[in-house]
Amino acid sequence: MRITKSQFGTIAFAAVGIALACGGPAAYAQTAEHYQNFNSAIYIPVDDMRRMAADPKFMQDSFDVVHASIKFNKVWLETYRAGQEVSEADVRKVKQFFESKGIRTSGGIMAVLGVEGDRIRSFCWSNPAHRERFRKLVAFSAAIFDELIFDDLFMYNCRCDLCQRARGNRSWTEFRLEVMKDVGENLVVKNAKSVNPRINLIFKPPNWYEQYQFSGYNLEAQPKVFDMIYAGTETRDAENTVQHLQPYQSYGLMRYFEHIKPGKFGGGWVDPGQRQTLNRFAE
Repeated sequence: MRITKSQFGTIAFAAVGIALACGGPAAYAQTAEHYQNFNSAIYIPVDDMRRMAADPKFMQDSFDVVHASIKFNKVWLETYRAGQEVSEADVRKVKQFFESKGIRTSGGIMAVLGVEGDRIRSFCWSNPAHRERFRKLVAFSAAIFDELIFDDLFMYNCRCDLCQRARGNRSWTEFRLEVMKDVGENLVVKNAKSVNPRINLIFKPPNWYEQYQFSGYNLEAQPKVFDMIYAGTETRDAENTVQHLQPYQSYGLMRYFEHIKPGKFGGGWVDPGQRQTLNRFAE
């Protein structure tokens, strides 16, 4: 459930994931107040990570406001998004704050480049420099956290000259599925587990059912190598947002993902941002 600053004043927490129950409350005896039958988690993007590290009062005030309404027992702390990284010192500062509150912490990466305008651009997975930067980001995060989620845009939509040559005679779908299978196996799983063998790696595609294969989301190969999957349900306003995602798509997506990796489906990403009806997540 994405919560924007405009909805909650100066709130830092830009996203909330309402997860399915993964173990009963006894598993989290040392955590803050939480729900009995399901777990909830907050996702904190890079900009808010930086602000919280720089302003402890803002961090405390944000925690107080959000936890008063949503009894979350876990946070996802983002280390990279759109060309922006968070320093290790700042990541650890925010991590320590939440752990002192009895909140579990995990890492998050939004694997897109920062570009001008409202475009979404993936890493160029044909570019050795891009691949090396991503490899370092994963290793950096794996050294800090025992769990890491790849949020929404772990995809491939670059069409530069390098990609054109690497594609050859294959279709874009065939090419992207093959490349992202390699990226998932080598740049994520083998890389992260070489740094932290305990790490739990989570693959989380967005609600782009009709575009998964074309965008490189390999739902046959990647769930086999990642430890868990999540569903980016994104129940936004169906008329006034750029993706025009219909609410009913999210309802079916949860059932679909339950069958992709049975027993290893961690939950949904309820997303009321940019909408007129804020309680759609309850449905």
